[in-house]
Amino acid sequence: MWLEIELDIFKIQMRGFVEKKYSNNILYVSPGFEDLKSSRDLINRERGIAIEVNIKNRQITFGRDYLGQYPLLFIHTDSKLFLTNDILHIDWWIEKNDINLSLSEEALALYFSLGYIPQGMTAFNEIKSCKNITLYHYKNNKITEESVFTPIEETDNAHINDVEKCIFEEASKLQKNHQHFDIWCSGGIDSSAMAHCFNRNGGTAEILTMGYDDDALSKYGDGEIQYAREIAEHCQVPLRYAQLSPDNFIRQHKQFTRGHSGPVIDTCVIAKYALAQATSNTAITGEGGDPVFGGVKNTSVLFAHAQHPQISLGWIYAYTHCRFFNRLNDIFIHGNELIDYVIEYLNKKIEFYPGELLRKLFYLNTIEKQGGMIFPQSYYPGKRYGVSVHHPLTNLSVYQSAFHLKDEKRYTYPNGKLVLNELFKRKIPESIIKRKKSGTIIPLKHFIENMPAEMINITELKSTGYFNEEILEHTDFLSATDSPLLFYGLITLNNWLLNREGKNHD
Repeated sequence: MWLEIELDIFKIQMRGFVEKKYSNNILYVSPGFEDLKSSRDLINRERGIAIEVNIKNRQITFGRDYLGQYPLLFIHTDSKLFLTNDILHIDWWIEKNDINLSLSEEALALYFSLGYIPQGMTAFNEIKSCKNITLYHYKNNKITEESVFTPIEETDNAHINDVEKCIFEEASKLQKNHQHFDIWCSGGIDSSAMAHCFNRNGGTAEILTMGYDDDALSKYGDGEIQYAREIAEHCQVPLRYAQLSPDNFIRQHKQFTRGHSGPVIDTCVIAKYALAQATSNTAITGEGGDPVFGGVKNTSVLFAHAQHPQISLGWIYAYTHCRFFNRLNDIFIHGNELIDYVIEYLNKKIEFYPGELLRKLFYLNTIEKQGGMIFPQSYYPGKRYGVSVHHPLTNLSVYQSAFHLKDEKRYTYPNGKLVLNELFKRKIPESIIKRKKSGTIIPLKHFIENMPAEMINITELKSTGYFNEEILEHTDFLSATDSPLLFYGLITLNNWLLNREGKNHD
């Protein structure tokens, strides 16, 4: 979907949106949002986009659904406003309009600090990604942001059964609208809970997990496969594998760097592309349960803050991502300034949300991380392979009911997922309830060893002038011994930029 407005005459061209006229306003909505009367109705909606144009007053309001399940990117020039859900449309549009792009050094610093570029920005200064819980207003050739965030009050009568009801209602709603489901399952509690929800009462949702070649299995073991096998046997449904051989890893990496809205260091994104390719129709993922119900970052932040209360929360939060905030000086020429920028950026994010620190972390991880990384890393693979991906653990009603609970019902240091553990402890195998959280484990070194030479050059990064030459000259060392993930982060960024090559960016 895309929409272009010539701002001097308010001429509109678009593709993929549904047009609805209301007096002086024209509303352009994504399919399924035809009942909207105003862009402000996005506050109570999921999985969609709205653009409201008032031709008489030359005003525009646009945004995406409240939690940000659907992406929306835009470019604003002196003469045009262009909006789309697809980075490939951006590539096409900037080439057509002969627009020069400039890399954002600040966005790249956040990429290496957090593992992804947060919503609100992209790798380029000229391209913005819409934040969730936000409406954007165009007037007098300026775009301003309006936060529509509403705090959710803890209530004494809130009960975890309210959360269970919302989860099951979401599953039932999806089952009425879709014939077949594949559960993207790591064998963790979140995805295993989804396997139970979609196979109770005679459901036949199949379990789809990651599979690897014999060489990887012999070197690194079978990882999560045993747990996925357990939940499949428990639900008495087939277990299938999305095979990720070195050749397929390379193919999926190309798809990812071509069509994803931004580069991402987390290797589980490649797993999502492989899963989407292997999905037959509609996918269900348990992703999103960790931010909503408490996770390891809460433990790390709370412990570090208790031990070192004098240290900035932004600094602590950056470190808990276990990416490369501590190496910005090694990576960038202007590393000191970028460290200060990242700390200030994260401090402002933490300060924005109300409540005690734990409450702030729940909001920050649920709203910012999901809209910026978790939802896109399912949306774009699904879009590429023509499948619909749903997150029942983090739909709007589950989010609201979870935040009505007192925080200690979801998380008590150092234990999270209290709600899910209680709700599903008798519904899924005990071994899954008790297993230690691991995330999706990808044998990265195995794939790096099999990458072709053309995939691991870093010519684009060298041309930016932002990076220390020493780290770019020693990528062989990084890949072999020091930090395969940092090496992967560098080549992923380089290849993502290469796929924008020829689109007039300097």
